[in-house]
Amino acid sequence: MLALENTTSIFVHAGIFHADDAFAAALVIAAAGRVIPVERCLSVPKGLPDSIIIADIGRGKYDHHQDDAKLRADGKKYAACGLLYEELKERLFLTEEAREEFRSHFILPIEDADNGISNNPLTCYIDDMNPDWDRPEESDRRFSGAVKLFLNLIEAAQRKEKAALRADHLLSDALAKAEGKVVLLEKPVPWQRRVCQTDNLFVIYYSQRGVWTVQCVPEEPDSFIVRYPLSPMEEMEGCIFCHAGRFLAAFDSEEHAINAARKLVRESELKTNGNS
Repeated sequence: MLALENTTSIFVHAGIFHADDAFAAALVIAAAGRVIPVERCLSVPKGLPDSIIIADIGRGKYDHHQDDAKLRADGKKYAACGLLYEELKERLFLTEEAREEFRSHFILPIEDADNGISNNPLTCYIDDMNPDWDRPEESDRRFSGAVKLFLNLIEAAQRKEKAALRADHLLSDALAKAEGKVVLLEKPVPWQRRVCQTDNLFVIYYSQRGVWTVQCVPEEPDSFIVRYPLSPMEEMEGCIFCHAGRFLAAFDSEEHAINAARKLVRESELKTNGNS
């Protein structure tokens, strides 16, 4: 693991920046928990001390442009941000679930974009943060803005993880009391990671919009592919809104929300038994 206590600066390449080099700098700063100067250079000076981290340039440990660059388990190249993340992830997140979620949501797409495999909206946005062709003097300032954006992104993911951990005891109680594959929550806490590990089909909670919400349990967290979809709005008593994707509906009372969910569970069981 990197000895960030001794790190004095981070070197990345100058010129046009991308999500990879900006993200690499942000990961180091976030993991260190303090401001670390970032220097942008066209080539790496010789004889730099170990206290300087060099990323995305110089063909060193945290570069990926050399032919023999390190490969991920899926056979694709790491990028600079991924190489650093492998060493820093335990400093950034408390749980393996949060580390893997952050890796799949942000690290992998940025790596694949920087290695010319596939693009995504985030990398396109960072590319557009570069200065206009006739204003190159703005490059360093705009790069700093990209690093700040990634610092905010990391902070949001860390906050999300801590909020989920605070909700664990409420989820444990709700899962222990769940009846008929329906989980009733006291509050709209983050639930997908835990509930997806069970065989429940629906989660009910009183939302911040002041309605009782029935939400389908997805096949995996953050997926829109659900285990069993909701009925059309007009078929569910007390339903005041149903998303067109039929994964979420709002009801005028707790009773109507529970009744709708339990009816759908019975339907799913009938279909399952009918197909067996």
